[in-house]
Amino acid sequence: MLKTKQIFVLILIFLINAVIVNAATLSDYPDFFYTDNNLNARLVLGEKATAEEVIAATDILFSLGKPRSDIGAAKISSEIQNLYSQNTIIVGNSCSNFIIAEMVGKSTCFPGLKEGEGKILLVEKKGIVVLLVGGFSPLDIRNAGQVLANYKDYKLIGKEIIVRKSSNQLNLEYSTDTDLSNYPYLFIKEGVINVEAVVGDSSSSLNVLAQANIDTWIAANQPDSKIKNRLASEIKDLNRNIISVGNPCINKISAQIAGNPVPCDRDFPAGKGYIRLYKRGDFHHIIVAGKSDEGTKKAAEILANFDENNLKGKEYTITFEEKEENTKNPIRQNDIEVDNNDFITDEKIQPIEKPAKNESTELEKEVETLERESNKSDEKSALDFEEELKEQREISEEVPLNASKDNIFKRFINWLEAWFS
Repeated sequence: MLKTKQIFVLILIFLINAVIVNAATLSDYPDFFYTDNNLNARLVLGEKATAEEVIAATDILFSLGKPRSDIGAAKISSEIQNLYSQNTIIVGNSCSNFIIAEMVGKSTCFPGLKEGEGKILLVEKKGIVVLLVGGFSPLDIRNAGQVLANYKDYKLIGKEIIVRKSSNQLNLEYSTDTDLSNYPYLFIKEGVINVEAVVGDSSSSLNVLAQANIDTWIAANQPDSKIKNRLASEIKDLNRNIISVGNPCINKISAQIAGNPVPCDRDFPAGKGYIRLYKRGDFHHIIVAGKSDEGTKKAAEILANFDENNLKGKEYTITFEEKEENTKNPIRQNDIEVDNNDFITDEKIQPIEKPAKNESTELEKEVETLERESNKSDEKSALDFEEELKEQREISEEVPLNASKDNIFKRFINWLEAWFS
């Protein structure tokens, strides 16, 4: 069963990869700024740009190299009417560049950062990439610019990187904020996305398809990712990053993550699909599920196309019109499927009618014959022989509780033979 599912997933991955379109991530820098080997981007500085910001922009510009670099003169923020009309590298912070203030806020020079921290942030809208190179202070901005200018010397991944300088060395920290807007980069561990995609042991092909769809898109966006497909029975604990596909009724890992709800589909009404984010220590868990397999499939499609959907917060809900028959699946509590065919309902084994008192059975006749022919005292008496026959009948009547329907009938025939042999 496991091998069949693995082969099925590999085929799906191959087919999906044939038509997949990658979303831009920092691991692709600077390739997403080029078209036919020509740079298609502009460089923007704030009207109050400091010397450090200008140096950072210059370092980035020269790192792109010739003859590919024809970025032209840098623009100032007041000259930009629509930030997402063209690929853009924008340098500065909220104190020097009002466009950056509109992007990240202006409660401080860079909300969310503190002294000594720079940031590289990638934002993509409708195929247009805006790359923000900023920091709390002008020096922090220059440090972030140094990382981007020497991109070949650093491992860039995801869409957001914090840059800190310590002992004259620039160190990178990848964002793992517990928010769906940070998917799939919240699964980053030691510089790579590390996650296990899990389906229930009794999952349908739709759930396996959902699993393949999700991990294929992650792999397409981050080729270095470590993604492992698992069955629920292969997961020994929750101390790992997990994407669990299917509701708690069909996936025991979903049940454990959600706190073992009773009934198992309590939090999954019909006509809805959910993406729910949980945090356990240093690990993140996501449940992708609906009441039906169709709901799970639709939720998985949203997660797989995360770059096209506005995922944020701890939960994303999709509503759709669901056919009633979709919710009438076999009850599968934590991967234990109850098949009503294993039980005898309407058909009952008819008891053997006991012979009337005045009727002599074959057994009684046999006993009487033995009694008449027994002349020696050392031979078995009829009573002893009858007791032996009774013991044989008792043994033949024993039917294990866990026997299948076929075994029940077979033992029933043997039981009959024991009576009349």
